[in-house]
Amino acid sequence: MGILRWLAQDYYATIFLANMASVIEQEAQAEWEAHRDQLHRKHAVYKINTNILVGTMKYRLLEIILEEDPQKQATAYGRLITTLTRYIVPRIEGRSFVRKKGRENEQVLPVETPLPVAPEGTPSQQPIRASV
Repeated sequence: MGILRWLAQDYYATIFLANMASVIEQEAQAEWEAHRDQLHRKHAVYKINTNILVGTMKYRLLEIILEEDPQKQATAYGRLITTLTRYIVPRIEGRSFVRKKGRENEQVLPVETPLPVAPEGTPSQQPIRASV
């Protein structure tokens, strides 16, 4: 019974966050549209970057919900919306790329190669590790 309760809680939390992200995205989009005429952009239609939305909301939503003072809550929410309107991406219609599938598209990581062992009496060297 405990695992079902945990799954239900996780499911409802995911649905809640998705709904909150959608509402916040719509409000940030409306804020962007209100000021769009003042800016000259290359493309006709822009939208809020969803990756930035989720990453920013993850940290600031809890702050907004737990704040007891309504004025501070509104200020934090306004900062969130302002932050999101800075990160816009163009929506380009009819854009499509051929996706390559198969082994030629897989990433190849370098193999770790240790340095030769130093002769006795000299300080030993650590192997060079490739950063991934």
